[in-house]
Amino acid sequence: MDSFTNSRIITIFYFSQNLIEFFRTVLQLKQDINVKNKLHESRLKALNIPNMVERRKIVEI
Repeated sequence: MDSFTNSRIITIFYFSQNLIEFFRTVLQLKQDINVKNKLHESRLKALNIPNMVERRKIVEI
């Protein structure tokens, strides 16, 4: 293999590593958002604040 082929292989390797790292970051952000949403829901339940649908039902009654 010549040096050009070697450099292409190295470039592809680093690109794929960066791509993998990018997707890991996106998945981690998605998980963090899910955790925050669950925390927010549990806080609302702990404060006994009804969600928007329940509020509408209360207003309609």
